[in-house]
Amino acid sequence: MGTQYTPPWELPSFKLLLDQGMSYRHALEMVLRNHGYSSNKIFERIDQAILRLLTEFEGKLAKVAENYGGSHPFELFRFDFLFDQDLKPHLLEARPMLHSQEKPCLSLTESYSLC
Repeated sequence: MGTQYTPPWELPSFKLLLDQGMSYRHALEMVLRNHGYSSNKIFERIDQAILRLLTEFEGKLAKVAENYGGSHPFELFRFDFLFDQDLKPHLLEARPMLHSQEKPCLSLTESYSLC
C-alpha cells in the first residue's frame, strides 16, 4: 500500500451501495462480483483465518472468560482485514467489541500473521 489510502466507504461504487442501506459485507460482495471476483472464495478465506485465530487463542480466551465469572460468556469481536493485490486477506486487528472504550482484555494480533 502506498502513502495514498482511501477508506472503502469513500469509494464511489462502495459508498453508493452503503447509502442505499446495504451492509458493509453485502456491499463488498457486490463490488467484488461487479469486478469479476468470487466473493465466496474471499469470505471463505476470511472465515478460515478467524477460525485459525480463535482456535490458536482458545486457551487465552478461556482464561479471559473466567474473569467474567461464568463458563459461557458471550463476546463479540471485531476483525479488521487488509487485502493485498491478490485479494488475500491479512488480519490487522481483532478486539472485543463490548470493551471498545477500554484497553482490550486480550490482544489477539500482536505479532500474529494469518493466511
